[in-house]
Amino acid sequence: MANQILSMNKLHLNLRLLIEGKSRRYISRTVSFSRNTVDKYAVLFGTQPYSLTELYKLPEGELHEIVQPGYKPKVSQLQLQEHFNLAVKELKKVGITKQHLWGNYKAEHTNSPGYSQYCHHFKKYLKSQELSFVFDHKAGDKLMD
Repeated sequence: MANQILSMNKLHLNLRLLIEGKSRRYISRTVSFSRNTVDKYAVLFGTQPYSLTELYKLPEGELHEIVQPGYKPKVSQLQLQEHFNLAVKELKKVGITKQHLWGNYKAEHTNSPGYSQYCHHFKKYLKSQELSFVFDHKAGDKLMD
């Protein structure tokens, strides 16, 4: 996992724990990456003109630019989330396919993912929308239909 950028969740968690004054070893265990990586990001954040709190409040794109200069994400996850919210409703209509929805998305966004990546992200989105509930009950206590 050398020289890979951390997810934004891990970067924000790393920043929050640094703000709270936690030890590098504790941060390493909590975020589950090496102490050298914690040190690397601590030094990188320390060289910025912003305080740690200001860095924590920065938008995702700006923080990504600080951590990995010149990095431009291919597609914004927020754009895809908004599109997938509408796509779920559209797929219920007769004659609408994922291929059709992807074509429309690609026409609107020039830096959109290919069809296979679009389907992969859509599948992850659908999985994240599944809800489940564990219903605790005593056997024979009530009659349920």
